[in-house]
Amino acid sequence: MLRFTIVFTINEDYKEIGIMKAIGMKDFSIRKLYLMKYFVLAAVGGICGFAASIPFSRGLLFQATKKIMIEGGKEGILFQFLISLLVAALVVLFGWHSTGKIKKLSPMDAIRSGNKGERFRKKGMFRLKNARVKATTFLACNDVLSEKKKYLVLLLASMIGVWLVVMPVNTINTLKSDKIAAWFALTDCDFCVQDGAKVAELNEKGMKQGWYEYLEETKNLLLKHGIEAERTCTEVFFKLKVRKENKSYKSFAIQGLNTSMEQYFYDEGEPPIYENEVAVTHVVAEQIGAGLGDTIYITSGGEEKPYIITALYQSMNNMGEGIRFTERAELDYRGVAGGFGLQVVLKQKPDKEKLSEMIEQAQKLLPDSEVETLGEFVDSRLGNISGRVEPLKTMILAVVLTINILVVVLMQKMLLIRERGEIGMMKSIGFSNRGLIGWQTKRVMLVLFAGIALGILTGTPFSEVTSGQVFRMMGAEKIEFVINPLEVYFAYPVILFLAVTVACVITIRRIKKVSVQEMNCME
Repeated sequence: MLRFTIVFTINEDYKEIGIMKAIGMKDFSIRKLYLMKYFVLAAVGGICGFAASIPFSRGLLFQATKKIMIEGGKEGILFQFLISLLVAALVVLFGWHSTGKIKKLSPMDAIRSGNKGERFRKKGMFRLKNARVKATTFLACNDVLSEKKKYLVLLLASMIGVWLVVMPVNTINTLKSDKIAAWFALTDCDFCVQDGAKVAELNEKGMKQGWYEYLEETKNLLLKHGIEAERTCTEVFFKLKVRKENKSYKSFAIQGLNTSMEQYFYDEGEPPIYENEVAVTHVVAEQIGAGLGDTIYITSGGEEKPYIITALYQSMNNMGEGIRFTERAELDYRGVAGGFGLQVVLKQKPDKEKLSEMIEQAQKLLPDSEVETLGEFVDSRLGNISGRVEPLKTMILAVVLTINILVVVLMQKMLLIRERGEIGMMKSIGFSNRGLIGWQTKRVMLVLFAGIALGILTGTPFSEVTSGQVFRMMGAEKIEFVINPLEVYFAYPVILFLAVTVACVITIRRIKKVSVQEMNCME
């Protein structure tokens, strides 16, 4: 955007620059005039952006901070301020670099709109006589391939635009999917029942049998009203001290009830089977310096017992903490920290509509509970962050469209200034306004298509190195993004392509005002 804005401004101000040079102004003084303007704009934009970023970021994270511990303080605001200063500084530095073209202009060049009246290189890679396409299509392809540098900015802008749209879409779809449940130590199920009061009651009783009774009661209640559950299960969690030799760590720990250890996923090793076997996350293993096959000591109810590590896994609970016990393991339930809610696995897998009806029915049967799909349950534990990020998809799309449209508009206006002589000559040999508009538009469409195609191919890797880092901070070593092909590969790319193409056609209609006499200004 900066490059096109500055170059376009210089192209429009050739005569003014020529006059300033003719009366003796130095290159540095002329460049300072432009830099002062960009400095003021960058400073105002940076201050406004910094001021707006504070309430915007707080509003975005408000719900999430209810569920997730996030460190706050003045350092965050200071960091935002420093970023704003950095952006303003980059604008000024880039402005200085882009105004370097002024040094190459002499008063005579400026008066002649930058044309020297000669060219020492051949333009073109193909021959029209060998082409089997329309002349305007041939000219468009030839221009793009022979002058790649001219269209590089549009290529990059469209590619990065796709990245910025695809990243939040992939992130939101992943957060909403049932697949992410595995990273929270949950087994696959059809829906979840969350009853905070009941969990608090079971915690107070401190008895493992009480949890089993709750699971059975809920299963029977659902069966009585026509909802046949194959099983009801849950995960109960603790905060336990784990030790290996002289290294110790207090970690989040889980024991599944009515679950099978094979239902969970593991990165390395085999699922624990016996009472004295456990699986631990990579974070816990690193903290105590343990690995597969090592013996560690875990304290529960004041008693320390040895356990063998049979598997390593990744988790997004408590920033990657986790110890997974078998159901046989004897733990002190007086130290239970809570439970993940009851999970219901139905005997017959219903379709989406039928499942929605069952969830609605279960909600009526359990009015004190919150009944949700597995994806909704996980999302609620994250503070419904996907719901809060959802509107950003539209905002980001609007920003990307605006940037790409402005790039095209500025580029086309700049090309119209540079190519007035060529356009006048083409009109003199019989090219119609419609044909010339087609020629100019096809060039943009070719570059735009290539940029969008590259953006689609590299969009998922971009998501992994951006929002994927957030998942890693939460403990997931590697996240597999859920991709909606209709959105990522069709809907958003088509919207971007059509909007920018329409903007190009509207801008290039000014070609009608170029007369045949303009051919006197060509190289």
